[in-house]
Amino acid sequence: MSTKQPKLKKGEVLVLKVVGPGGLAHGGFRWPLAVGAVAKAPDWSGLAECGGGLHGWLWGVGDLSAIGNWWQQPDSAWMAVAVDGADLVDLHGKVKFPRGRIFAVSDRATVATLI
Repeated sequence: MSTKQPKLKKGEVLVLKVVGPGGLAHGGFRWPLAVGAVAKAPDWSGLAECGGGLHGWLWGVGDLSAIGNWWQQPDSAWMAVAVDGADLVDLHGKVKFPRGRIFAVSDRATVATLI
């Protein structure tokens, strides 16, 4: 994780995201792994259903079973993603959103402590 800690902007919340090696996620989407980079959903839909957006766990709370076994892999990337709270769609156990700024990338314990 960078030594210079980024700051949340007004209205932003943190979403936990866990991805595979190189930022690989569901459907072949690759998350950027650089702090400050912005990830954008190529298929955004504001409907309250799975798909059509980027997915994660608001403040790290929710059902992690949705990521399969990536959370157990030693080469997985754990991220805190800064998201405009007004963009969140609640999916009961996770959230989805159209875009997010990579706030931190590190190991599970570091990102969990940050969130």
